[in-house]
Amino acid sequence: MSQQANATFAVKSWTETTWDGKPAAEVDGAKLSHAVVEYTYQGDIQGQSTIHYVMNYNADGSGQFVALEYFTGSIGGKSGSVVFQQVGTFEPVTATLTVLSGSGTGELAGLRGESHISIPGHMEQYPFTLNYHFEQPQEA
Repeated sequence: MSQQANATFAVKSWTETTWDGKPAAEVDGAKLSHAVVEYTYQGDIQGQSTIHYVMNYNADGSGQFVALEYFTGSIGGKSGSVVFQQVGTFEPVTATLTVLSGSGTGELAGLRGESHISIPGHMEQYPFTLNYHFEQPQEA
């Protein structure tokens, strides 16, 4: 049975460098970068995460990214950890977030889910909805 968790997330910290180690904000135009970001979640999803983004910036400011996010906390009242994968574009930000199969621990073991994210610009908190379910354990 599919469930839905509604929450907000906020950026706690963001460190981004180009592939040659320069602060990304100091390099104009096309570039490749890596960002390590910490998020906090409130709502039906409570907790924190660390995410690693790999980003391609085009000369016009648009671009693409892929990321893995390690979340610890609770989703729908069940606690543990899980890994999210994100694939998306920016300017504007749109992404598909997927719970990686088999990554859940504790009460989040067997968690499967997906979210479609659309962020129009910078905000203090961003809305987030995760559609999820738990896989049934395989019988031997």
